[in-house]
Amino acid sequence: MFKHLSDKSLHVLLTFLNGIWASSDLPPSWLHSIIVPIPKPKKPSHLPSPYSPISLTSNVCKLMEKLIVRRAKWYLEYNNKLSCQQSGFRNRRKTIDHILRLHDIVQKYLANNHSVLAVFIDIEKAYDVVRKKVILAKLINLGINGRMLKFISFLSNHTFQVRVGSTLSMPKQLDTGTPQGSILSPLLFTIAINDLPGNITSSSAWYADDFCYWKSGSYIEHLFERCQDSLIKVEKWCTNWGFKLSVSKSAAILLTKKGNQAHFL
Repeated sequence: MFKHLSDKSLHVLLTFLNGIWASSDLPPSWLHSIIVPIPKPKKPSHLPSPYSPISLTSNVCKLMEKLIVRRAKWYLEYNNKLSCQQSGFRNRRKTIDHILRLHDIVQKYLANNHSVLAVFIDIEKAYDVVRKKVILAKLINLGINGRMLKFISFLSNHTFQVRVGSTLSMPKQLDTGTPQGSILSPLLFTIAINDLPGNITSSSAWYADDFCYWKSGSYIEHLFERCQDSLIKVEKWCTNWGFKLSVSKSAAILLTKKGNQAHFL
């Protein structure tokens, strides 16, 4: 849409966005979204979980968010503020990076007659339960303040309505979670969990809210003890910051030299 604007219109839009940036006074429409539930294919429609929520928000606000995200990412990457174990929502990083890394480690240790115990963890409804105060506190700890922090703090006043057909629900305040459909949400979630890898001694890999850590060695009992210790630390961190581990989506896999078999635990 913005690509088709004339130079004069683009200049007016830029002036408007610079005014928002300078005053930190956001239009009320930017703080409200309409959520439309879209049914997932081949799922029973009488349950709420088979629906994907699509959030309708201001396109101008999304443009402003893109500018904020670009500035914030540059600051975080340039100053090495983000954990090197996290690859989600970062430039030139993909899921295949961690897959190849873990594959290389497994092959290396199996060739030396060692075993590898890997624990795969998923955080339950991670984007929906993260606390706004947690995000703002961690933004400050990372050195993000001033106008950028004021703009991001609009999370505290965000409201939404659910639309089904032509019917709208009553407006509700967003108490927890990152705003649905916001350009900022992936970066804010990354910041919220950024310090978790530093709380455990095991080698680890992150992609968004999917987490894996592993230990290798000759004695399987020792591997279980060390991975259990890391799991206790992860669970403690989640409790402290308001997250919850998804038991049904988490698993431990033991890889041994005997027949190159994988044992699901």
